[in-house]
Amino acid sequence: MDTRKPHILMIGGWDEALEKAARVEARLTLFQNKDLLTMLQSRLAGRVVTTNFRECGEALLLAEAIHRVDPFDGVVSFTEFGLETAAAIQKALGIKGNPPAPVRLTRDKVAMREHLNAAGLDPLAFKRCGSFEEAKSFLADCAGPIICKPGHGSGSEGVSIVRTEGDLRSAWLLASKALAQREPVICEEYIDGPEYSVESLSLGGEHSIVAITEKMTTHDGHFIELGHNIPAPLSEDIKRRVEAFVLSFLDEIGQECGPCHTEIRIAKSGPRIIESQTRVGGDRIWEMVELALGVDLITATLEYLAFGRIPVPGIAGKKAASIRFFMNEENSISRVGGLEKAREMLGVVRVTYDAGKKDSLGGRSNDSRQGYVLATGGDVSESASRAALAYQTVSSS
Repeated sequence: MDTRKPHILMIGGWDEALEKAARVEARLTLFQNKDLLTMLQSRLAGRVVTTNFRECGEALLLAEAIHRVDPFDGVVSFTEFGLETAAAIQKALGIKGNPPAPVRLTRDKVAMREHLNAAGLDPLAFKRCGSFEEAKSFLADCAGPIICKPGHGSGSEGVSIVRTEGDLRSAWLLASKALAQREPVICEEYIDGPEYSVESLSLGGEHSIVAITEKMTTHDGHFIELGHNIPAPLSEDIKRRVEAFVLSFLDEIGQECGPCHTEIRIAKSGPRIIESQTRVGGDRIWEMVELALGVDLITATLEYLAFGRIPVPGIAGKKAASIRFFMNEENSISRVGGLEKAREMLGVVRVTYDAGKKDSLGGRSNDSRQGYVLATGGDVSESASRAALAYQTVSSS
């Protein structure tokens, strides 16, 4: 092993992230759950430690032991459940990476609302509810609809809009189930307006807004995501307001290193925060950013950790990307047709459909979808049309 090269610790990860890491001129140690480790990851990483990386204490002890004999230059996680572990290691070892504060604030929705309200940035009425009666009291105090959701979580899991007391019982049970009843539920005032996400990159505390993503969700009150477009078709004035707002948010939470995926709604009063995660956007948004704008968020982060490089993200040509998700509910699938035809269509990058591997269909989170169509085009209108045509070509029964 060439110890002259920088040494990066990655907490968790998937095959494509490991492939990117392998192309960076650095040594890589991977902490991975045994059931998630693939042969490709084992081959690409210089050192693999199989451990439950969600157990922060164990992972920290292992990192400290390796660091004593083979020091790390930086630590990162691009996965939801590795973020807190990576941040704890960053703090303990004093190496490059994202510190605990922004990770804690974005992982804990109650803490983030408290912090933003105290700072006067996007104040929002909310309540940490340890019982159904507390949620009922909050709903009674609000003039309009509320959102009921887990205090921790992602992927629209356990999220419901509540308009009346009759809606609240099922919403409460759904949010509590998502938490396995270990933590309180958060209820907050509902922000009306179209939904977007903002993809950003922070290196050395300097933030760049890379993309604004248009989001399409279900209208059943659970906001399961059905598709995305990059770049979002917004006026220049709205884009500037959104970018300035999110830059202020990133400063406020102390985001230091790596990508951030911030979900917003554009209300009549302007952009408002829904929630944020200190990682790349899921649902292949990280790939859409690459396809449409030529910005590789994962590689840029690894290059900074290894060499301190701070590239200026730039747009490579005028392109766009769109994704549409298959979402069949309350039925069973015995046959899927048109996949190969859809995959051969102009601008289509990929079509997946894995319903045949599932015992049942439907659900109330992003994990309940069956696959997707990903397409590119010269602009959003073209990429969206191509994705829609390929989507319509796939049939199931």
